[in-house]
Amino acid sequence: MKLPAALTLLVWGIISAGASTFDVDSLKTVLSQRPLASIEGIWQWTDGATMAISRVSPGVCRIVMLDSPDLRVVPGAIAGQATATTSADTWDITLATRVDNSGALTKHGRFTARVDDNGTLKLEPYKVGYKWNWWRALPHLFRFRVEKVNTRPSGLDGGTRIFPPNLTNPHEPIVL
Repeated sequence: MKLPAALTLLVWGIISAGASTFDVDSLKTVLSQRPLASIEGIWQWTDGATMAISRVSPGVCRIVMLDSPDLRVVPGAIAGQATATTSADTWDITLATRVDNSGALTKHGRFTARVDDNGTLKLEPYKVGYKWNWWRALPHLFRFRVEKVNTRPSGLDGGTRIFPPNLTNPHEPIVL
C-alpha cells in the first residue's frame, strides 16, 4: 500500500471514530500530499455546513460533515458518497438531506454535481422511480391535473471550495 493511500485510510479511520479524535489539519495534510480529483477538498455549502470530500477508491469519494448549523450533527459523520460520471467535472452524489432527533443523517437525496472552474460546486437534485397519475384513471370529465410549479432557478444550491484554495490541473479518475 502506498504512503498517501495509507494516510488516507488513517485519516478516514480517525474521522469515523467520532468527533473527539477528529482532526481537520490531518485531513488538509493528506489532501495536500496527493493529486486531487476536481471534487476533492473542503467545501462550504450555501446553508452554512462545511463538508470534506475525499477519494476512497478510483471514481468514488466519501463526503464527511465537518461543521453544521444543526447542532445535532456530530462532526465526522458520513454524509454521503460521490461517484464519477463519464462527463468531466460531473459527479453523481448521494447526500443525506435530513437529521433525526438522535443526530443521525437520514433520507438520502440524489444529486448531480458540477464543479466549475472558479471553485464552486453546483448541485442539481433528481429522482429515480415510478410516478402514477391517478387522474388518468377517472372519466374524461374529471381529468384535470394540478401540477406543482417551481420557478426557482437551477444551479443555486452547492458549495464553495475552502481547501485547497486553488486547484490547478486536477487529477481526474479514469472511469471505464
